[in-house]
Amino acid sequence: LGVFGLLRSATQTAAATEPAVQQPAATQPAATFTTEVSRTSAAQTTTTQQVAPVTPDDELKKLRERGMTAKASERSKIIQAFTKVEKQYPRDYRFPYERAKFVVRAKRRTEAFKALKVAAEKAITTGKASEMLSGLETDKERDFSELSQGRYEWSRIVAALKRKDTSLLTE
Repeated sequence: LGVFGLLRSATQTAAATEPAVQQPAATQPAATFTTEVSRTSAAQTTTTQQVAPVTPDDELKKLRERGMTAKASERSKIIQAFTKVEKQYPRDYRFPYERAKFVVRAKRRTEAFKALKVAAEKAITTGKASEMLSGLETDKERDFSELSQGRYEWSRIVAALKRKDTSLLTE
């Protein structure tokens, strides 16, 4: 009877301690694991959003917005920003094209033609002459209305884009 009592009490003690040990161990790692995965996932998402590369389209949109809201005192800074971004994307004709739109609003026709000439050269060399020509035809009545009326520079740029010939721009 004494042995039965000892064995029985030892079994109850082992059974009582065994679930207590298993239950906290099972609960604790599961909670820790879930929390760590959640934190890691959030950190990866945040990191990915911060590292997203800036595209030329984003830069162009930003410069257009700055140019539309610019005051006269800010014009030189915006022209410098256009020039800086043009250097970052040397094969993209859209930046000098947009710079031409910006400076023509400030009544700087000569500077606008220089920018359009640079844009036309880039468009021809990158195979986007038709795209730029389409843009010129669209903007001829709006932004470039003063430039397009009877100016030989305008007709040379248009001819160069139609023929895809940069030599017409250097005459």
